[in-house]
Amino acid sequence: MGTQKMFSFFVYGTQKECNLADLNTEKTDLSGEEIYPFDHVFPSNFSSNKTIFLYGDIGSKEFRMNIASAMKQSENFRFVLRHHSNSSDFSPVSLSGYGVELALKNTEYKAVDSSLSQDLPENLHGLNFKILVNQNSNLQKELESLRENLEKLGEIVPLKKWQLKDLGYKTCERMKHVMDIDDIEELLQDYPIHARTISHQLVNETYLKTVKSFQKKLESSGIEDGKNVLAINGRIITKEDTRIDLFSLIETIQNEKRIVDEIENTGLGHPNDYTKLLTLVDLSPLDTSEFAFDYRSAKPEFLNNLESGISMYKSLHLLFQPFHPGQIRPISRNIFNLILFTDPFDENDELYEKIVEYLKSGIFIRFGIVPIFNERKNGMSIEEAVETKKIDSKKNIWKTKSKLLDALKNSAFGGNRTPVECLEGIHADHYTTNAEFLVWKKYDI
Repeated sequence: MGTQKMFSFFVYGTQKECNLADLNTEKTDLSGEEIYPFDHVFPSNFSSNKTIFLYGDIGSKEFRMNIASAMKQSENFRFVLRHHSNSSDFSPVSLSGYGVELALKNTEYKAVDSSLSQDLPENLHGLNFKILVNQNSNLQKELESLRENLEKLGEIVPLKKWQLKDLGYKTCERMKHVMDIDDIEELLQDYPIHARTISHQLVNETYLKTVKSFQKKLESSGIEDGKNVLAINGRIITKEDTRIDLFSLIETIQNEKRIVDEIENTGLGHPNDYTKLLTLVDLSPLDTSEFAFDYRSAKPEFLNNLESGISMYKSLHLLFQPFHPGQIRPISRNIFNLILFTDPFDENDELYEKIVEYLKSGIFIRFGIVPIFNERKNGMSIEEAVETKKIDSKKNIWKTKSKLLDALKNSAFGGNRTPVECLEGIHADHYTTNAEFLVWKKYDI
């Protein structure tokens, strides 16, 4: 029986019938037709050597009737359901290579005025240039330039040198005044595509001066081009691209808000007043030693000046370069200072000789000397010592006796107090040299 007009039929071996009762099921199925993993088999847990395949168009009346009859015989047979559409298109498939058509092309050139036949776009980024040209015939050059820029918006075009001028400032100004966060994200991800359009806009001179002024302030703080910084009211949180603890940041913001509230309570109610006050000083916490010693009143005499000569190591950016722990940064700036408190009349000052050796080696430290004299220990006053005692020629940096006398009097250690006694919590037996005390100070930049 043919299957062309059957919506559903049974297959058992080589037999094909529309009704299950018409199949001769006494014979064993010897067709060996394979059952695929995607086939629907019922009963699923039934093992039998007699398998009947049910084909049909899902949803047809005949298929539903055959399923009902198959379920009645499910105890004796195993059924496999497969979809079979009777409305398949059996039209022949065209093969390449048959029925080739040879078409002759006219290669004659015809002179045509392109200006008359040029098709202007009707929808280019929302603009209909046909209507714009018809209504604004006196602005054809400007419209043509606009059309070219819009057509090149989706492609990367190399920029000329003059187009690169102030391109970064123009981009920042556009993001500041025009764009929302989604537009900024799109601009940064596809910046080469938008760079040509941005290069044609004019930069605001006031905005340009503001940005350049802020950049100079960052450079003075050691933040150069290509570096990032996070600051809150002048307090620098981080100068590197490192992870920030969110909870510490929230705590810092709360502290800043508390300070602002206290300033407002003092009468500075206008925002410009207290914001300027907050940004005057960097309030970042500094790593200080356990003891601080102010030697400025002593007016030390410095033996060298690192900033007076010509050197290639003058950039403060070197402070952010990685160095081994404890290594002196090679910067020709008066940042690292070592102040030596010494008795100018001591001829066996080994520590001063060590300082001279360091000076000859070219180490990047500025050395200063503060003269001290213990009247109680030596049994004479400062004036008597200056008049009677002889100064070692290597240590005679004050030139005259009057300058040495003034330096000794300016020192906080003139008289009967030693430098050690001036520091609380430091014992005198810690110092055995004639210099008695060394102060290492790192200036904050």
